[in-house]
This record gives sequence, C-alpha cells and structure tokens, in this order.
Amino acid sequence: MTYHVTRRLFHTEGKDRLVFEDDPQARFLAFPAGTELADEEARRLGVAEFERKMATPSQDKMARPPRNKLGPRPADKSTEENQ
Repeated sequence: MTYHVTRRLFHTEGKDRLVFEDDPQARFLAFPAGTELADEEARRLGVAEFERKMATPSQDKMARPPRNKLGPRPADKSTEENQ
C-alpha cells in the first residue's frame, strides 16, 4: 500500500522536524502535496504520524472550560418584565 501526503511538508533548519508550509520554521521542502510513499517509509520518516497528530484537535482544546468560566446563567428577563 502507499501513503499519500496531503499537504506540503518541510524540514526545519536542522532537518530534525517536519512542519507544514505555513510554519515560520519551514526551510526545506521534504514532500510536496500528493507525494506517494510506501507505508513503511512513511512510518520510518514519521510522516503519517505527524499528519495524524496535526489533524486531530489537541486534548486541551477538547477539554471543558474551568468551572469559574461557566458562570451562572442570567435570569430570563422577558418573563420578569411581563409580571
């Protein structure tokens, strides 16, 4: 099977990380969008894991807001004025 790179991926200056093209640390094109890699090579290079990690929302963003941010709901003023 083959793995399809969905977005352009770049190496950083030290070629130690992969980043998307809109990252300010992107320096050298690693894989253009649409590149086909063997699954084994994608795993070895960490491309598949990188794209999967970047595509899923972080756990912090999925967490409920702290209780002090929820606050009490305001009373329905339309029913108070009519009485």
